[in-house]
Amino acid sequence: MDSFILLWPPHITLPIVVAACLLALVLERWLHRRAERNRAEAEAFRFSNLHFLTRALSESGDVKKMAEETLERTLQMFSATEGYVLLKTPGPQGINHSYAKGYSAATLTRLSSDPLRSYLASSAERWGNLMVFPDFRRPALTFTWQRDPLFKEFRNVFTAEGLRSLVVVGLQIKERSCGALLVSSRAFRTFESSELRLMLAIGNQVSAALQNRYLSQAVDRRNEELRILHRVGEALRATFDLEVQAEILQREVRGLLGTTTFSLAFQDSRDGRLETVYAYEDGSRDKPKAFGLSEYVLRTRAPLMITHKFLEEARRLGVASVDPRIRTWCGVPINFSDSSMGVMAVADTKDEHTLNEEKFQLLQVLADEAAVAIENARLFQREHRRTRHLALLNELGRKAMAILNPQELVIKICQQIRIAFSYDLVRLGLFDSERSELVVKAQDGYGSEVLGRSFKLGEGLAGIAAQTGEPVVANSIREDERYIPLDARAQSALSLPLRYQDDTVGVLSIESFREQNFSEQDVLTLRSLADHFAIAYHNARAYQSAQEQAVTDSLTGLKTHRYFMEALEAEWRRATRTGQTFSVIMVDLDGFKQVNDRRGHLEGDKVLVAVAHLLKPRLRQFNVVARYGGDEFAILMPESKMDQAEVLAERLRSSLAPDPYLSNNGVTASFGIGSFPVHGATPEEILRVADAGMYLAKHEKGNCVRVATFAPHPAGAGRENEKQLLEAYLGVTVKRMFSTGPEAFEQYYHRFEQATQDGSQESPSLLDTVTALAFTIDAKDRYTQGHSQAVSRLAAQIATQLGLPEADIEEIRLAGILHDIGKIGVPESVLNKTTRLTLEEYRIMKGHAALGDKILEPLKVKAIERIRPMIRHHHEWYNGRGYPDGLGGEKIPLGARILTVADSFDSMVSERSYQKGRSVREAVEELRRCCGSQFDTSVVEVFIRSIETLGDPRLRGALEKVSS
Repeated sequence: MDSFILLWPPHITLPIVVAACLLALVLERWLHRRAERNRAEAEAFRFSNLHFLTRALSESGDVKKMAEETLERTLQMFSATEGYVLLKTPGPQGINHSYAKGYSAATLTRLSSDPLRSYLASSAERWGNLMVFPDFRRPALTFTWQRDPLFKEFRNVFTAEGLRSLVVVGLQIKERSCGALLVSSRAFRTFESSELRLMLAIGNQVSAALQNRYLSQAVDRRNEELRILHRVGEALRATFDLEVQAEILQREVRGLLGTTTFSLAFQDSRDGRLETVYAYEDGSRDKPKAFGLSEYVLRTRAPLMITHKFLEEARRLGVASVDPRIRTWCGVPINFSDSSMGVMAVADTKDEHTLNEEKFQLLQVLADEAAVAIENARLFQREHRRTRHLALLNELGRKAMAILNPQELVIKICQQIRIAFSYDLVRLGLFDSERSELVVKAQDGYGSEVLGRSFKLGEGLAGIAAQTGEPVVANSIREDERYIPLDARAQSALSLPLRYQDDTVGVLSIESFREQNFSEQDVLTLRSLADHFAIAYHNARAYQSAQEQAVTDSLTGLKTHRYFMEALEAEWRRATRTGQTFSVIMVDLDGFKQVNDRRGHLEGDKVLVAVAHLLKPRLRQFNVVARYGGDEFAILMPESKMDQAEVLAERLRSSLAPDPYLSNNGVTASFGIGSFPVHGATPEEILRVADAGMYLAKHEKGNCVRVATFAPHPAGAGRENEKQLLEAYLGVTVKRMFSTGPEAFEQYYHRFEQATQDGSQESPSLLDTVTALAFTIDAKDRYTQGHSQAVSRLAAQIATQLGLPEADIEEIRLAGILHDIGKIGVPESVLNKTTRLTLEEYRIMKGHAALGDKILEPLKVKAIERIRPMIRHHHEWYNGRGYPDGLGGEKIPLGARILTVADSFDSMVSERSYQKGRSVREAVEELRRCCGSQFDTSVVEVFIRSIETLGDPRLRGALEKVSS
């Protein structure tokens, strides 16, 4: 341990030194006590000020005064001259109040504006309740806070002010920042721990005062809210009518706030635009002139109040179109559970500052209360509308499904939607796959000028809907560049694709003269309806296609025989009613059979297609050209006379004849013409004349046009021509299976009689034709095919067994062929009936025997004259109960009795539509049972012996026939 020596001057004695030391000790102790006393006094002063501050804060109801009182007393406590306080009232719409002392105007402006204002207001959440910055000039300070993006700006504000030290006291209520208290110094200053504790106490007192004020105001506000909510809520819940609810709100708001006007607007969906429900004083649905401010509230989702300088503030917010009369305006959002919103707005056109903060808060509370009742009303109305729309959907869908004509369907769709949903304009475009565009096919409201208008894919709302397969809504078409205007009055539009499976068949476009007229629910309902219509249209198209296939020849693409006959019948009815004319052209290909025989049916089909392609383009649009059957074609010419038909037929003939492909195949065409009323009064007569003319043309080696008409001639003149004409008419019957009946018989008989008045010469040609006609009668029914031949063979066999002369046998053989020729006068409906005939039908059927005799009467041929009695009496009974004359016994010609047995036997062993064929044994037993009543016993016995005799090949053939 080092030692030292205290030296003093020699003239100073030790006592003096001791005294000086004692004095120094006393002085030091006194100074220490004084410092302690000063600190205690300062501490007492500060806590006294804290007490007064606490009292002042609790008594003050104004946040602005609270801010001033807090800063003044804090600076006084800490002997500081610079400070700043920012108080934010609690709540989602908290208001900032600030007060500063010792700062320049520039610094105050920056601190009171964002982002630094929000930065300081949230200091407690960032730094806690206390943050000390001893020296802002330390370079390392920026590095320490480099992760805080605003700290540099915060520091620059204070260093620019010349401040060096800073203490930040964060104000907090329930762990949420509510402002900050700043104490600063231009000189370097350290703060003792007691001072820092005091600052924390001040912060706690201010925070508590803010909280108490907030709670007190909340209680008062809540009481007021409860009173208002009870009254208004009961009134709103008493109705589900939005208009009535709006009137209730208007009445309550005007009574509470004293405003002069009121409006209410809603979104239909979260992304929808506002739609006015109640507008200001008149209750109309027109947009108010301050509607842009309501949309601003919607965008910001925050309430807005403008109490002065309304026009200036509206422009600052970017709202240009406002009512210049307004002095005060306030709008608050109404939030619904589906995230959509409404805006309730009040305004005053007389005074500024009509609304204050309390009324502003009250309006928000009222909006919250109204939200529940309004949402319930909206849900009720939506469900009511949805129910009504579903009923309409079901009704319209049902009606659409019942329409099977596609064009009629699209017209009905437009009409029904416009009526049912009260829209202004409806159109429907169908997709043309060849041109890849939509073509408007039906409209309602636009006018006929839009029909045929086309839209390419992606063009306009309809084109976009067709391209994307999704609905396209434009609730404000003036602001939508996609919209192509078709009516200047339209304000909103909707285009819905009609899709069946994965294909778009068309687009339904709907337009309204009101904006925002298509809600989400409307779109859903109409989309469902569009789906129904798409299915209905597909079904109609499918039905039409099936109909077209049914009336369209699959090979040539021309109409079918059935379609032609229906069109002919319809044209005949029209012509009969209006006195108009029409003509029919029949076409038969010459040399077609040789094409099939030499080159096959595939080549024959190509010939038919080629002919169809040559005929169709050369006809007028309203002419009907059909494949009549096989290689025959028919053309119906409405309102055309015979000479016009002849010109057209010749033009068609001259176009077919030189065609290289047809010429290479040796094919030409024969044409026949019939005209109404020149050639007959019924469609059947016109067809027979046209068919006979075609037959004449073929007899003249084809490739020509002929009209088959009888004309009077002098005796003997033109007889050969008339006979050829008759052959043509009978040939038509041989070749064609026309309906037969009494009228047809009269026509044939009349012409037959005309052609055969001179019976001096036999006509084998006519006889052959009549024979062929008899075979044709058989062929009309698959059950009777070959019947005449079988009867002929069996009758000839019986005659042979009876030992009759060869000439008589041949006559009986011919009679067997012709015995049923009279059935040409019996309608097919009677001939082919599968059930029991009525008495009237049986009477008609029995007439065929006498008709056969009458048909053959004009033929002055010896063989025909001898067989006529056989044909007339082959249904007479041996006991006299047969028809047509009731002859009996030997009075019935032998040939007729032989035909009766042969005819009955073949009928019994053959299948018929109305009975099953019997066996030979059963048929023989029936013949024996009816001997003496229906049949001649001697003839039956001879017939049975002929069956038992197999030596004769002709008998064997007959037996094989009846056995098969």
